Parts: sequence; C-alpha cells; structure tokens
Amino acid sequence: MADVTLTFAAGSTARLQPLLDGAVRPEGVDLQASVVPVSDIFWLMPHSEPYDVAEMSLTGYLWAIQHGRRWTALPVFPGWVFSCHADTLVNARAGIARPEDLRGKRVGVPEYPVTAIAWIRDAWEQDAGVHPEDFTWCEERTPQASHYRPLGYQPPAGVSVETIPEDTCLADLLMAGELDAVTRYFGGPRDAPGAAPPGDRSPLRIRELGAQPSVRWLYPDRKATALAYHRRQGWPQPIHCVVIKQEVVDRYPWVPRSLYAAFAEAARRTADAATVHTSFDFPAAEQREVLGPEFSPVGLLPGTRDMLTRLLELAARDGFLVGNRRFTVDDLFPAELLT
Repeated sequence: MADVTLTFAAGSTARLQPLLDGAVRPEGVDLQASVVPVSDIFWLMPHSEPYDVAEMSLTGYLWAIQHGRRWTALPVFPGWVFSCHADTLVNARAGIARPEDLRGKRVGVPEYPVTAIAWIRDAWEQDAGVHPEDFTWCEERTPQASHYRPLGYQPPAGVSVETIPEDTCLADLLMAGELDAVTRYFGGPRDAPGAAPPGDRSPLRIRELGAQPSVRWLYPDRKATALAYHRRQGWPQPIHCVVIKQEVVDRYPWVPRSLYAAFAEAARRTADAATVHTSFDFPAAEQREVLGPEFSPVGLLPGTRDMLTRLLELAARDGFLVGNRRFTVDDLFPAELLT
C-alpha cells in the first residue's frame, strides 16, 4: 500500500529538523514538509487550512476548535518560551524601573491574545501584582493581519486594547516615547514577502532595538530574572503544538500515532540542540543543564502537564473559552497519546 501523502508546515525549529529534511520519516506517511514563518502559518490555518499538518499556537488551537475548525492536536510542542517577560523593552524616559511602574502605561504587543503574552501577564501578576486591566495594550497587527480576530476573538471586558496606525510600528513608537514599553516583540527584516498580511512590521531585531539610546531593558539582568522565574516555575512554558486536520484522522486513524512517534524520534536525535530562544545569550549546552535531562518537547511529561494546566486557567481569564466551557489537558489530545 502506498504511503499517505500529507503536507506539513512548521517554523524553522532545530528540534524538528530531522522531520523537515526527511531524515526521519513517519511510518506510512509521505510527509511533504515546508519551512514557513509561523506568523504566516498561524494566519493561514484559521483562514483556509492549506496544510494537513501544521505547527499552531496553543491559544490559536484552543480558540479555533471552538469556532468551526476540526483539528486534532498532538502533544508535540515545537515552541517554548523561557521566562519571556524578561525580554521586555521600555522607553528610557518613561520612568519605568520595575514592572509595577507599568501601571497606567501604553504597552506595545503583536496582539493581545498571543500565547506567550498570556505567560507574560501571568509573570507580571505573580511577581508584581500588575494586572491586564492596569495599562493599555497597543497592537501592531491590524484586524486583517490578526491570527485570532478572523474567528471572532475579542479581549475580555475591562481590558483596554488599541491598534497602532498602519504607517508606523512598535519599534518607532517605542523609540519616540509614544509607547512606554514593548513585550513579546517580533521585529526584524522580512527576507521575502510572506503568505499572510505583514502584521509584524518593525524592522529592527530585538537586540538592535534594545541597543537604541532611547530604549532600555525593563530588567537590567535579563538572564538572572529569567533563571529566577524558571526556578519558581520549574519548567519552561509551552506556546505551540502540532495540529492535524480531523478529516485526515477520520480517514486514517493511525496517522496521529505514526506522526507522534516520528516527532519523538526527531526530538531524540536533536537532544543537543537549543529548545528556547531568548534576547540574552543562553547556549544549548546551558539550556540542557537548566532544563534538565528529563525535558523533552514531545509528550505530556509532568512538568509539561503542569504548564498546560496553568495555561488553560489563563485561557479562561483571557477570554479564550466560550460560555461556561472548560477544558482539561486530556481534552486537548488523542486519548492514545496521553501517556
């Protein structure tokens, strides 16, 4: 019997590389893999679902399955953050010396519902008692470029959200003092026109923006801040999963297990690669030491399950759950892949 041909799109993630380059092949599947910017994938999948299998943000997956998208998620997590609130930038003249000083300020973000920003809000609440309602969120992505608005997402009542003008960007507004801070910044040159609207418009990379004379880091020692937060949390924070169209699963119910096994093998082969990206130097060898030998980007390990449980609590607060619906971690993935 011929292999089932499936299209697969993911960002250029080192821990997936054996799948992307064909060194690892799922049993029974001819996986036609493409490296696509995740910002394009996350916009395209809710709109037109052009891929059979795709990397997807966890909050994007959660929102989409409540709004007509028939997807099955694998407990495979290509994207993680490591205390990403530590990467926050502030205008040097804004009078912000600590997170508590963000109250009443204007904070730039790609868009409010980005998964990593749920973790940032949680860190600020835990560490500084700063709540989402305490300042104005200024989004760079227009409604047309949003990863969430096409399926009707709106921020919770009481949270102030604005869209910045299309003829400017987060970097320019931060340097000019029209924004007081920027977090989860996605700036950098686009090598080629993407398949999605250019929602993230800032041309400077995060370290380049941090080096500007009118800008400084909120946390003077970002690495120390990140490591201290990690010690309290005990695990990095997952932000992406992998989804499969339900029509594929309905026709080939063995596909999720085959793909899962291939992702696990790819993770095993790339155990020496970096798992997280930070604005400070955090080499792969040090990451392995800090994350510990039990960490894997594949599977529901106890630490991963704890972080997903917390993310679902944050999702309820951030308006990702419709009505009184509630999810458990076990609700998100096929039963045969929960162990």
